[in-house]
Amino acid sequence: MNLKGNVKEVMETDFKIENNLTAESKKKQFYEFLPGGRLKRKENFLIETVTYFAYDKKGRVTSERTNRTNDKAEKNYTYPNDSVVIRSYKSGEFNSVTKSVLKKNKEIEIYKKLDFTEFKETYTYDSKDRIIKSYGLYYYPDKVDTIKISASYHKKCLNPVSQAFEKPFSKDILNRRCDIIRHQTINKDGIIIREYDYTYIYDKKKNWIERKTYSEGKHINSTKRQITYYQK
Repeated sequence: MNLKGNVKEVMETDFKIENNLTAESKKKQFYEFLPGGRLKRKENFLIETVTYFAYDKKGRVTSERTNRTNDKAEKNYTYPNDSVVIRSYKSGEFNSVTKSVLKKNKEIEIYKKLDFTEFKETYTYDSKDRIIKSYGLYYYPDKVDTIKISASYHKKCLNPVSQAFEKPFSKDILNRRCDIIRHQTINKDGIIIREYDYTYIYDKKKNWIERKTYSEGKHINSTKRQITYYQK
């Protein structure tokens, strides 16, 4: 979330702008963090879900438990050794297992098999552990999808500019604080098919507390944050 400082809680609320009138939308999210920055709990008021996170002594996530109105979902992570992560997912009658293997050449291979498909993804990282490219094969009964993504970075920022070949892709332009100031959706021919601009108001910790969204120069949305911090 590109947050600075020892953040404790974030309440994020969206407001729709129509005919110069502002109305609070149903899109509202709450985040609670542990000291040090790991996510403890998040709540999505729009889809009525609450997710709880647990970690081991090394700071690795061990579970994500999501409570919905009518059901529950759970992801559990195990670490057979330092180079392998196995994630199991269960939601109602749906089950899946994903295995991630870290290679010596800064690559991670991910394998997953379901009743209707299976896939293999390979991610390559740079010296700063940032994804620079990925390659995915998705096997279906009647076809095989291939998705290639390359990523480049703007200085220290974590948000990549990614391109999925032969498919529409997104490009973000960032400010010096690594917040998105322009988001573009581009088709495979390089033509911009959708574009949004953003402006920000920041608090003393340099975290944004209000973001305004513009489309074709028109203010269409505002997002406000209430941020609390752990005291030193």
